[in-house]
Amino acid sequence: MKVNKTILILLPILLFFIYLVKELNFLFYNSLDSPDFDKYIVYFEYFFNNINNTGREQGLFYYYLNSWYHYFFANPSVDSNLYTLLHKSIQEFNFILFIIGLLGTFKVLRLFNFSNLSIFFTLMILNLLPFSVALRIVLKPEILTFALLPWIVLCIEKYKYSKKVSYIYLSTPLVATCVSSKGSIAAMLLVSLFFVYFKEIITFGIKNTAVLLLFLCSLLIPIFNEDTTSNGLNLVQLESGSSSDSNYDFKATKSFIYKINGYQLVSNPIKNKHAGSFIGITLLDTFGDYYDIYWDNDSSLYFKDRIEVLKFEQSNNIETPKLNFQDKSVTFYLQNLTDTYYRKVIGLIASIYFYFLFFSGMFKDSQYRRFYFFPLISVSLLLVHVITGFPSNNFNPELGDTLKPLYYSPFLLISCIFLFANYFEKNLKNKIIFIFFIPVFLIIFGFPKSINSELKNDVSQINNYSNFCEFNKGLTFKSLTSESSCNEGPIVRQLDFEFIDIESYKYQPRFKLFNTILLFANIISLLILMLNKTPEKIFTIYRNKNKE
Repeated sequence: MKVNKTILILLPILLFFIYLVKELNFLFYNSLDSPDFDKYIVYFEYFFNNINNTGREQGLFYYYLNSWYHYFFANPSVDSNLYTLLHKSIQEFNFILFIIGLLGTFKVLRLFNFSNLSIFFTLMILNLLPFSVALRIVLKPEILTFALLPWIVLCIEKYKYSKKVSYIYLSTPLVATCVSSKGSIAAMLLVSLFFVYFKEIITFGIKNTAVLLLFLCSLLIPIFNEDTTSNGLNLVQLESGSSSDSNYDFKATKSFIYKINGYQLVSNPIKNKHAGSFIGITLLDTFGDYYDIYWDNDSSLYFKDRIEVLKFEQSNNIETPKLNFQDKSVTFYLQNLTDTYYRKVIGLIASIYFYFLFFSGMFKDSQYRRFYFFPLISVSLLLVHVITGFPSNNFNPELGDTLKPLYYSPFLLISCIFLFANYFEKNLKNKIIFIFFIPVFLIIFGFPKSINSELKNDVSQINNYSNFCEFNKGLTFKSLTSESSCNEGPIVRQLDFEFIDIESYKYQPRFKLFNTILLFANIISLLILMLNKTPEKIFTIYRNKNKE
């Protein structure tokens, strides 16, 4: 009875925060402004029959599902609202994938017998983490990996303790989907699984391994063939590297791994100033927006009309900070006033604290240590890639953006599941500390806002397309969306790219047989895993024996 009451209280709170972040993303960030959108729009153009092949190397599956979602749910018209409808369909589909990942996370944590309260706080923080938010607002297949990776882990863990080979076969479509989506994801996933579950692999047996490889190949070979035919390139032909941009025809130096300027991190945490430092990029971009492509993108509403809650003024005297209740700000007086980037510095401090918890957990939590290796292996592969130039050069020394945390964030998040769940499981204090991080995240994202007529007009127009338009207008974003009519209407946006034929987006996208088969294989696997509960008992017994 106590558990039921706990769930009844916590679940609405969790759902509200999930809805809140979803709507903040939808209202304040246009996914058509996301990084490399101009490159990946070719997938939409291909599926809606405007071009004969994409000319890109990434797998079709993520973009294929995006196109069909747009066709079924965006209600495209020949009007200029196509821009907004694409933004809407991209974010909604990414959100569905995120929910699938959260459900997988819940199942994994239940398997490991974490309390409902710890699971609640873990899901809450996963929803609010900046690099988790970044995953949901960009048109990139990394969100697909986040959706499936917890389920893959669940399958292997269930096999580990139940010895039922069927769980490994259930994971095969999920693995095939991730492997076929992007070359870097394929390498990171397969190598990580090999090292993390090496003991399980060597005990799997020759017969079972042979059957498994045959099953995997039966899925991957037709998918690779279908993707290569549609793209004109295969998965390892990096169109995003030196082959398309001479600025990326470089290798990183070995010093890139360990080089860092601590003073510059705080005093000058801005784009391109730390291009030669992997540590600097990681610390500034994990909880912040070092490259100014997410909430610090000056075209996004996240960036516009910010109230500076922390102000800095020069003073010849040492003065105590001044709290101003009228404009909700705190003024600090400095003897030497220089440029201040307090939101980025706050993100930097949050990143430092996070990685302190990460490495502390890795050394202390022996039971979950193996999961901490997922991001470490993934980022190591990226470092080897940029230093050796294998399979091709893909490093811009002026940017260093090949090492953006977004690229390995699904693997970082799988470790976060255990890091935070174990952290919250220890005592009540840790749960209370998390509550104070909520306003920190909001400040990083660009809140609070100065509400003016221009901002209200922009948000209200976007809100017209929201599935929660009336709810936003009447309650959550009442002060910003009061002008919303909650009827879809054209929003004209001037973009750097042009669609070949807008009218084609009214019609059915191209059909891909083997990608469709892969979709149904994933659905079947996920449904079976969602409904099956038996092995949790086995795991609980095993865990209790270990404790004794």
